[in-house]
Amino acid sequence: MLHNGVDDEDELELFDVSEYEKAGTSMRGLALITQVGFSISSCLFTGVMLGKYLDRWFGTNPLMLILCSMLGTAAALRAVFHFVTRS
Repeated sequence: MLHNGVDDEDELELFDVSEYEKAGTSMRGLALITQVGFSISSCLFTGVMLGKYLDRWFGTNPLMLILCSMLGTAAALRAVFHFVTRS
């Protein structure tokens, strides 16, 4: 049967199912990389901002910033480990 000047059989030969599977795999990889990047940046950003806020509140200028930055880094590493082991 002709559809837009192309036989259905020719159309099936042009688009193999394995191409769709490859595209799905690469999109899943891209989604994982995006999630990991967002998790790292959000954990670090939250740690730094919380540390700055607590330093202003308690008057301990670099102490809480350093401590919360370390906690944010640990949370980011935990999130990356979670994403990698889940996939």
